[in-house]
Amino acid sequence: MRSSENKFLEWATSMWHANCVERSDWRQDILTFDEYVEKNLEWLRDKYTEHCFERSQAREAWIKTIAESSQ
Repeated sequence: MRSSENKFLEWATSMWHANCVERSDWRQDILTFDEYVEKNLEWLRDKYTEHCFERSQAREAWIKTIAESSQ
């Protein structure tokens, strides 16, 4: 399995855990990981893309701050 697939699966697993808590709080049936991914795959892909973009933006801002502070 490729590294990017592993990262997506790790992220999706964390989203599933959060969903389990939310569904439990609302006294709804908990979905298995496979059910969760099957029902939400497009949404998960969109959110993961946003997550990666936000992380890259934050990383670039951090690098810029370090570069400016070392001048």
